[in-house]
Amino acid sequence: MARRRASDDSESQRLLNLWSPEADFGPAIGCVATTFTLDAGHFEEQCLARFISMETDAAESARAYLIEREEKLSQVFACVLVDQRHAQNQRSLRWHLLPIRLPGSAIQHAKVSLLVWDRHLRIVIASANLTPAGYRTNREVVAVLDFGPDGGQPLPLARGCIDYLQAPSQFAPGSETAPGPRAPLAAFLTDVRRRISRWPDGSPKSGEPRHELVPVLPTSSGRTVSVPAQLLELWRGPAAQDLTVVSPFFDQTESALDRTYGELTRLITTRGPRRIEFRTSGRELADGRVEIDIPTRLADPPQRHPSTRHELKFIEPNSTVDGDTHRPLHAKALLLQNASLSVFMLGSSNCTAAGLGLSSTPNAELNLAYIVPAGASAFWTHCLRALPPAKDAPATDEVSFTSTLEDSNDEPAALALLPAGFVEALFQPKPEGGDLRLALDPSHLPSSFEVLLPDGRKVLDRTAWATTFVRAAEVSIALRRAISSLTVKWLDGAGTPQSAPWVVNVTDTALLAPPDELRNLTLEDLLAVLTTSRPIHWALDERLAARAESGGAPPPVVDPLKKVDSSQFLMRRMRRLARALEGLRERLELPLASVEGLRWRLQGPLGPIALGRALQAESGEGGPFFIAEVSSTLQDIEWQTGGAIRRDDLVAEVAIAQQQLKALALEHAAATPANLRDYVTEQLARIAS
Repeated sequence: MARRRASDDSESQRLLNLWSPEADFGPAIGCVATTFTLDAGHFEEQCLARFISMETDAAESARAYLIEREEKLSQVFACVLVDQRHAQNQRSLRWHLLPIRLPGSAIQHAKVSLLVWDRHLRIVIASANLTPAGYRTNREVVAVLDFGPDGGQPLPLARGCIDYLQAPSQFAPGSETAPGPRAPLAAFLTDVRRRISRWPDGSPKSGEPRHELVPVLPTSSGRTVSVPAQLLELWRGPAAQDLTVVSPFFDQTESALDRTYGELTRLITTRGPRRIEFRTSGRELADGRVEIDIPTRLADPPQRHPSTRHELKFIEPNSTVDGDTHRPLHAKALLLQNASLSVFMLGSSNCTAAGLGLSSTPNAELNLAYIVPAGASAFWTHCLRALPPAKDAPATDEVSFTSTLEDSNDEPAALALLPAGFVEALFQPKPEGGDLRLALDPSHLPSSFEVLLPDGRKVLDRTAWATTFVRAAEVSIALRRAISSLTVKWLDGAGTPQSAPWVVNVTDTALLAPPDELRNLTLEDLLAVLTTSRPIHWALDERLAARAESGGAPPPVVDPLKKVDSSQFLMRRMRRLARALEGLRERLELPLASVEGLRWRLQGPLGPIALGRALQAESGEGGPFFIAEVSSTLQDIEWQTGGAIRRDDLVAEVAIAQQQLKALALEHAAATPANLRDYVTEQLARIAS
């Protein structure tokens, strides 16, 4: 477990540091995260930036930042599953955003992040949302599970988390067999299962704590196995005597409160004395009284057993103990204990019927339970230290109780729920612009609506849909550039205007146009960045900066030995190209996470096709020979695809690239010097037509 402490700034960064790889983790492969609320900028600029080891900062060098972000994000898989009510509107299209719509009033409330590097898997199960408040301000509790080829936590935990991530995606738009983010998500999770299949299983030894996942998984019928029922299954031996519940939020109705309390009391003994403690947020008022955020019915339940001792503690957002300024409680935990066994459960479940899986419309939640035998008292002490410090509540007449909703600075009031008729929005990139494909469910469209671009222009409304598109279930609209979201406005059943973002994903991220900084690179640019030992983003940034300062002209030559232009000398150019091809080989042989990443490696601005086009345009009669060398290098690549890319897909994508190189070489093959023509012909003949 890891918990941030406000008194130490380095500790307060620990949650973000969990996204950073260690030296032996290898390159980033991909990540999947779930959250209730989302700050897309925080996820992209803080979490993802650490995950892919970004070196640049947009505030210091915007051009280098854009180049590095494009270079690294295009080669990893990244996806966030967020509750539909909190889908964000602006983000990079290089990562996928799946809005989850659960049955009824249920929400996607789990907070789990699966981070995959080439030689390491890290799973973070937390109470924290992917927001600045969740990662920097709130009092949260977090569990970290690490796995690797040299050992780690029990592998069933990893497989369980992978299976769990597959479950809420079934409530996202699209399918696993059609264009859109669900297909690459399924392929990525399959690849992760394959990657860890040969890793050693770090099962605990006798007497050591063990870990168990405690999920709440809604189904199409809404039913699930509740958290209390799962904890009863995990408990061994005499019943627990002590129960501690840490939660910032509770139900609002008496029936839900009574059911929750009744199910919780089933976790502890019915014979002899027993203790139930609630810890929640609270504050000392100016008049000396204490205000605690818990319903009176839980603070003093009418159905309490005579042998039950109730205790109440409160956690202040402004704590002199930790030196906090304002750190609201957002941690969720449940503790069971007797003389021989203890259980510490943490995760996303609040003390609510929906959060604990007790209602007919349960949330999607994920928790982790540590089962701690009496002999592991040091570990239990560590568990207790993970909780924020609490104060004992004073006498009842000095306390007032407040009724809190599931709302904080981290969980703002939800946006209006996008009507179910707006199913999925996909952008299909093309060489110039692309097509916006809108999937609609006519039976669930509001009677009046309009769909707007980010700049406010209307692309669809009810009238156009009914007339121009003749009530089609799919609408295609040509756009000049990619967008990450739309805005939908409509009138609800009461005639009240409503508005919500409609998330846009990409059919194939490899086809996205690169930023201006990576377009139209010259042959000299490509040779320079492919042969440099420095990071490509810094080398290319310097070249582009020098070009901008000189008004677009190449930088002046100051070395007299370089003033003789020998760039067209075949052998010298061949030596330069050989070094560039070795750099290209190193790039292509890095581990791949998806077919989209493979396409970007081959077709992107720093790939073999871009190099072939530059050679054709700038190498004169030697161009076909040089392009043949690029083709030869591509034939010898030892691809590292894991299980994310099927062999047939790899062969097909490489064959497409080889055909493109062949066409480039043949265009000017007749002008190739006779002593090179035979080599070019022989090399090109190896490429199937």
